[in-house]
Amino acid sequence: MNRIQWGRVIAGGLAAGVVLNLGEWLLHEVILRERMEAAAAAMGMETPTSSDIAIFVAMTFVLGLLLLVRDRWTLLKTITAFTVAHSLTLALATLGVATVPTV
Repeated sequence: MNRIQWGRVIAGGLAAGVVLNLGEWLLHEVILRERMEAAAAAMGMETPTSSDIAIFVAMTFVLGLLLLVRDRWTLLKTITAFTVAHSLTLALATLGVATVPTV
């Protein structure tokens, strides 16, 4: 097996985190907001928050990896690298270095 290039893994995770976060914001806050609120109201439920949706996205990501990656060591390294890269994007957002426009 080839050596893992951690720089590429982290850069890929950072890029994926930015794309996923922007895509999630665009889909849920801009495109589907009114539909989600109307559907939740019709069912007598509260509208899912962005954090609810983020938790769902993270859980389905890990589930997808569990289904695709057979080797546990590779799975652990993949999840760890993604978590580190995603944490960096969250830190950049928290510090105001990376921002998402508001509606």
